[in-house]
Amino acid sequence: MSTRNDIQFAEDFAYRAHEGQTYGDRPYRFHLSAVVENVQELYSLDPDYRDLCVVAWLHDVLEDTGVAFSCIQSLFGSSVADAVMAMTRANEETYGEYIARLCANKLAVKVKLADAMANFQQSTKERNYKRMEKYSGVVHTLSRHLYKEEA
Repeated sequence: MSTRNDIQFAEDFAYRAHEGQTYGDRPYRFHLSAVVENVQELYSLDPDYRDLCVVAWLHDVLEDTGVAFSCIQSLFGSSVADAVMAMTRANEETYGEYIARLCANKLAVKVKLADAMANFQQSTKERNYKRMEKYSGVVHTLSRHLYKEEA
């Protein structure tokens, strides 16, 4: 499959998996599209661009739907599946533990940054100051981690 076909397949898969779910008062695909747009802006020249876009579409599939890890792995490969799993918060994890674990996966940390930016952007539009504070902290933490890695 070509890169574009892989990304389109992930988009279609995510839309079907999240069918009926909402992000605020909008269909869930609104949030997924915002995350993918951030990935495109941040990482268009990244050698892992294809996987980053695919992970962006799929990032909430394990956490919010009935799709199994093995399904993601067989359809999209281990690298993508591992990143989506890293982005899936376990029930017993604190948010801090989740972010620390997520930072061990290069694809996951990049997509989580795009996700946190999308959540911050939406929270700003809604003037939800508590969420703005949360996601500005996540953006700061993940940005520091990424820049440290690149230095």
